[in-house]
Amino acid sequence: MLERVKTAVLVVLLAVLLLLAYRSFELMLPEAQQGGTEASGGDEALVTPAALPLKIALCTGSGTYMPLSDTERDELMLQLERITGEALGSAGERSALTYEQYLTLLRGPAVLLVYDAELPFSLLRAWAGYEYAGIDAVVRSYAVAEEEGKVILAFRDETTGAYTRLKTAADPDRLLRLCTADYPRNAVFGFEDERLASIAPDEPVPVQALSVPVLRVMPPAFVAAGELPRELLKGFSLNPYLSKVYQENDGTLVYVEDYSALRMTPSGALRYRVTTGRGIELLGIGEQSGNTNEVIAQAHELVTSLWSLSGASGTLSLRQITTGKNNALELSFCVVYRGVPVSDSSAAYLIVRDGAVSYLDLLPSVLTEQSVVEMLPADQLAAALPEAGRGARPAVRYIQTGADVLMPVYGVVK
Repeated sequence: MLERVKTAVLVVLLAVLLLLAYRSFELMLPEAQQGGTEASGGDEALVTPAALPLKIALCTGSGTYMPLSDTERDELMLQLERITGEALGSAGERSALTYEQYLTLLRGPAVLLVYDAELPFSLLRAWAGYEYAGIDAVVRSYAVAEEEGKVILAFRDETTGAYTRLKTAADPDRLLRLCTADYPRNAVFGFEDERLASIAPDEPVPVQALSVPVLRVMPPAFVAAGELPRELLKGFSLNPYLSKVYQENDGTLVYVEDYSALRMTPSGALRYRVTTGRGIELLGIGEQSGNTNEVIAQAHELVTSLWSLSGASGTLSLRQITTGKNNALELSFCVVYRGVPVSDSSAAYLIVRDGAVSYLDLLPSVLTEQSVVEMLPADQLAAALPEAGRGARPAVRYIQTGADVLMPVYGVVK
């Protein structure tokens, strides 16, 4: 009996020693590999990004690859999640970069992500599942690059115009494997080709023609039905059984509950307003201050849900963040269809005050593909741009050319 007890004690002690050895090893890992700064720990901390990259460029050292279809883009983003997450999560020591040094990094190995909005760096970290780390910057693009055997983050701070380098603990081998994979070399940067003198040196552009569909715009099915679906009303925090309904002279249908009103115009536009009270609650009273990233995450979840419930096409992507009166947060989202954003108007615009949505415009529509347009390759595009000055940043966008037609064009931003 005594020998059995001794054996049991030894087994328990051995298990404890193994556990302690594992924890000691884990604590020696870089922060990004052990996930020590994740907001809540584990995969549950990951947040669906509210903004989609406008462009992705994989810089190999022997050429540049850009995914040109939504399938290619999704596949590359899956490959990038780990390396960008590690880099964002472990970003630390900050130092200055010259523009020339930044361009050198883009020769590769590196990956560049370009957005259609100016985003706080802390928001990018939040999307990777990490908390604020004291790094204040606003970026439109960022590069994860190899430098002297290490992985760094590099970007232009849009608030100061300065280029910045951040050291990281990300795995350089993972980046090198990605950059040496068998991808086609189908793009160039402005600095790589003298024929692209009108394009910004750090802007990637495709060297082949793109096939992009023309889109027909149709109203959602609820317009023909003459009423809003119950689940959509619930999405606006309205009770479909208790809300009062009336019709205005222009045909607009109005749903009212207490001090909240939701208007459905004859074209299908949805306009939500609150005159008194909280509106659609995202955070508790007093919780909005200092929690901008969480407000954006909750707002994105709300409008994405409403977009889906309305039967609309495409994906919503954050376009603009503005701080209004009394610290109200104004957020604008555009529609992205197969990787191409729709310009001219916001598909969703909302105002959040003290953690609750008091103003929301949603413009849902159903998009169907019509004919296909061949977009110019980069060298022909550059020749068509004005020669005076440099700095153009061309990207394919949809613009409305008729009452119900979206045409793909090269939109140019300086």
